[in-house]
Amino acid sequence: MPEFSPIDRLCMKRCLQLASRGGYHVGSNPLVGAVIVHKNRIIGEGYHQIYGGPHAEVNAIGNIHSDELDLLQQSHLYVSLEPCNHYGKTPPCTEALLEAGIPRVTICNLDPNPQMAGKSIELLKLKGVEVRAGLLAEEGRLVNRGYFIRHEEGLPFITLKWAQSADNFFGQRGKQVWLSNETSRLLAHRWREEHDAILVGTNTALTDDPELTNRRGQGRSPHRYVLDRNNRLPPDLSLFTDSHPTTLITSGNDISIQKKNKHVIQLSEDNWNPKEVFKSILRSGHNTILVEGGAQLIRSLIKEGLWHEARIIHTPVVLSEGIKSPNLKGKILKKYSLNQDKVFIISNL
Repeated sequence: MPEFSPIDRLCMKRCLQLASRGGYHVGSNPLVGAVIVHKNRIIGEGYHQIYGGPHAEVNAIGNIHSDELDLLQQSHLYVSLEPCNHYGKTPPCTEALLEAGIPRVTICNLDPNPQMAGKSIELLKLKGVEVRAGLLAEEGRLVNRGYFIRHEEGLPFITLKWAQSADNFFGQRGKQVWLSNETSRLLAHRWREEHDAILVGTNTALTDDPELTNRRGQGRSPHRYVLDRNNRLPPDLSLFTDSHPTTLITSGNDISIQKKNKHVIQLSEDNWNPKEVFKSILRSGHNTILVEGGAQLIRSLIKEGLWHEARIIHTPVVLSEGIKSPNLKGKILKKYSLNQDKVFIISNL
């Protein structure tokens, strides 16, 4: 592992800050930020802003003042993900770096995409560029957790979310029960904004008739998926009648819901299992998914080990009876209070 200075770390932290600005605008592409430094001064910075648009490195070069372009040949590029070396919707970033004559490059993470996987580093070194990698690698993986899981496991990054009572009940059968407080509900909408997609099972759709949108936030709403193996869901649910996109995942043959301008994924009975469900969601271009219930679906995912993070809201409400909340083992990443509610973020990685 190469040695990195405090200046190196500050520059890479800035790359990760910039990368996060891309948010959901980059689609299934990774979030990437880049800064160009000359004698400990940033002369250009950029990030991948939109799917199909220029990449971070190209934007960083493009943001350098015209009077300082001649400094590129004595500058140091920091970038949060290995520069691309293949033609896609844009030309390879390695071409732009070599054309600019940048002599030093420091990378946070290697690209897990098999098209890349270190190939850019090999090319840049072959052309005489000094390349280092691995700076703040864990932080970089966190920023692009969905992208890494997509290429390493062939699955989206799966986040489980639920609220539970003080006596460890998930809810009560056949009726909607509100457990979390207003502040926690606002947070839950923020979580929706952070994910590409959201998933619920048949019972939750029937009992709660949820909208599953980010109604209380400023950002996007996730793409909605609902499981309905045997076509039990009526067509007048909010999921099927409002203007937000919904995909029904079913093994049945009746796809009349599709006439209401919604989407349908049909899985055969042989392929009806959680892993195939998530693979179908990944093929639709969604790297991160928030699973909001119900209890049966969440328990099945925990049993199969098909989750990467869980966000659990513990409330002071006492139910005395109902559906027991799942037992979960994992590493606690964060815990904090929201009024009387307590939030736990647990990792399965």
